[in-house]
Amino acid sequence: MSEINYIRKVDKTTGLISTIAGQGWNDSESVLASEAYLNDVVSVAVSSDGTVYFVERSNGAVRKIHPTTTLISTFAGQYYAWGFSGDNGTATSATLSTVVTSIYLHEPLDALYIADTANHRVRAVDMP
Repeated sequence: MSEINYIRKVDKTTGLISTIAGQGWNDSESVLASEAYLNDVVSVAVSSDGTVYFVERSNGAVRKIHPTTTLISTFAGQYYAWGFSGDNGTATSATLSTVVTSIYLHEPLDALYIADTANHRVRAVDMP
């Protein structure tokens, strides 16, 4: 039986908690966060512009939620493809292992670091 993963946020003013992603069964690209099915979420980072980055470990990808459209897309890795490739290329052409354990966003939006544990690497993605 697979688990349903959610990304939730707590409003720091009101203390109210809400689900921002993971309530649905659609695991495609460019799907609304509220309709998305998330698989094995292990790490979340939020940029100063409100973009939410997260690791879907079992899918071998770092994904993002656009702050205004709330659409989910793959930011790094190839969704449903695992391995080790892509250094010095685009982030979406790289492959990551299924043991990406965390991400770290270095502000002011100059790099996102990926702990690609099974590949024994910390990988960096320069932010556009």
